[in-house]
Formats: sequence, structure tokens, C-alpha cells
Amino acid sequence: MKTKLIPLPRQKKEPDEKVSVADCRAILQEEAGDLSDARVIEIRDYLYRLAALAWEQHEHEKREYEKSNYLRTG
Repeated sequence: MKTKLIPLPRQKKEPDEKVSVADCRAILQEEAGDLSDARVIEIRDYLYRLAALAWEQHEHEKREYEKSNYLRTG
């Protein structure tokens, strides 16, 4: 059985408010000591994109499960 790749739609909705740089530094603790604000923002934005991809994958799997589970009522 071959796996069919289905392109996921790009995340269109941005969160209303992102975690602040100060909060990111508090989360990173000692690792943030030698990082510039720009680098902390890059890391934060990367993690937001990663979370969006994980959420899209979760939603896709949920839709596929609901389509394939023919015993599901409703």
C-alpha cells in the first residue's frame, strides 16, 4: 500500500498575540544569555510555525479518521 501525500493548507490565521521576548528569555533561562533579541524572535517564530504544522496535521488526521470510521454515528 502506497502512502498518498496530501499537501496541507498554509496557516492563514496568525495568533492575536505572540509570547513576548522577555517571556521567551524566561522560558529559555540560561540558554538565552548569549542570544540576541533577533535570534530569540527567530526561535519563537520557528516554534509557532512548528506548532501550526502539528495542529494542521492533527486536524487532517482527525478528518481522515472521521471519514474512514464508517461505524461512527452522527
